[in-house]
Amino acid sequence: RRSAPGRVYYATRQCVERRDARRTAAMIPDLVFAYLMDYLTPLDYEGGALARHPEGDPSRRIDRALAAEVLSAAALLERLAGSVLMPLRELLSRSVARDVLALLVQRAALVPIGLLPSGETRDALLRLRDALADARRAHRWLAGVGPLVALRTSAPLHGEQDLAGWALAVVAQVASFWAIATDHARWLQQHRLVPGAPAPTGRRAHRWLALRSASLLALLLLRLSRTPGGRKARTAAVAALRERLPESLRVRRQDCEEEEEAEGRRW
Repeated sequence: RRSAPGRVYYATRQCVERRDARRTAAMIPDLVFAYLMDYLTPLDYEGGALARHPEGDPSRRIDRALAAEVLSAAALLERLAGSVLMPLRELLSRSVARDVLALLVQRAALVPIGLLPSGETRDALLRLRDALADARRAHRWLAGVGPLVALRTSAPLHGEQDLAGWALAVVAQVASFWAIATDHARWLQQHRLVPGAPAPTGRRAHRWLALRSASLLALLLLRLSRTPGGRKARTAAVAALRERLPESLRVRRQDCEEEEEAEGRRW
């Protein structure tokens, strides 16, 4: 019996010599299965081992051989369950994990959808994408609870150092909530469960998402500006910007600064 790397090399050489694309596609599942079997059963099987035993040896009896095969299959199943099935069951028991797994398959289906021409395969992938989008919706109905929890009185965002940071954090959470709610309304309109056109509702959801992203970006820049490195970067950016300002704007800014200084001296 060849090892798994040997089978891969032999199959690849055959495919290169014959240049048979269909044979290559048919060999891929066999190679994957061979690697899986080598991982689960690392010991090689020797078919002539039983033949070398004496004629009256109990291990040559058919019932003993079948019992040994059953025990080997049970051990294989136990190892497969412990290393693959049990972790997979624990992972899929979480709603977020099911949502992420469906999203991964949905995004992976976009690659052949964009490459394949119109046909049955592409239509089937489009139906799969739409079905996964509807299935993922069931796991996101309570996603709007997150922003509401973040807005509670004891939430960390109320510990911002200044009013600007607190306002940006609150706007980001409110925009996130309304983006989720509007997206749910768009999905209900798509299935004609509530009145209205889904296209305008979808555009409103994108506006809320844009507001959330802009608020989070501004909050991040505000927090970075409070650090020593952020202060140096802000000073350098302001100095570089002033050097590149047109002469008229630079003179106007100097006049404004002089007026502010004069007004300050009056007070």
